[in-house]
Amino acid sequence: AAFTNRLKKEEYTLDITKQDKDTSKALSGAEFQLNIWTMDPRAVGDSKPGTGKEMYIKVLFIEEGAGKYRYMGYQWKPLQYDKYKDLYKTSLVTDSNGKLQLLGLPTGKFNLTELKAPAGYLIADEWKKGQVYTLNATNVPTGAKTITVQDPVMTYTLDITKQDKDTRKALSGAEFQLNIWTMD
Repeated sequence: AAFTNRLKKEEYTLDITKQDKDTSKALSGAEFQLNIWTMDPRAVGDSKPGTGKEMYIKVLFIEEGAGKYRYMGYQWKPLQYDKYKDLYKTSLVTDSNGKLQLLGLPTGKFNLTELKAPAGYLIADEWKKGQVYTLNATNVPTGAKTITVQDPVMTYTLDITKQDKDTRKALSGAEFQLNIWTMD
């Protein structure tokens, strides 16, 4: 008897929202990278680059619109012979509403890393090395996982000392005014 697998291929979506840590304001322009945990697909042996071990490999996407990317596979070999190489993206950017949607992901273990915070923000410590997500029917029964990434505002410390022009000794009683301009 012959049997055919008629089960629908499992596909998952990551819905990512980028926000200000304090105000929850949407942040555009953040850059992320997604890696998949898989067995090193390269050949192992004398003068072969393969490790024979599991490793994270960059995931390739094609951009379908602002902040919307479709999974195309993962990069484990040079793409110079692939006719679509110029369309593939590994750096994924949030749209004007701070949204990033990664579509058509297969079952697997992924590491989502923030590569670049928007202007005026720092990458939160927990996102510097990334967060690991396992996508399967048990962990993500709806097929979509929602992730909120919050980054702190970049802050600065400014020390001002009034000095005598000739002696460079600190002078007391000086008053200063600090004006702040924002990009909003």
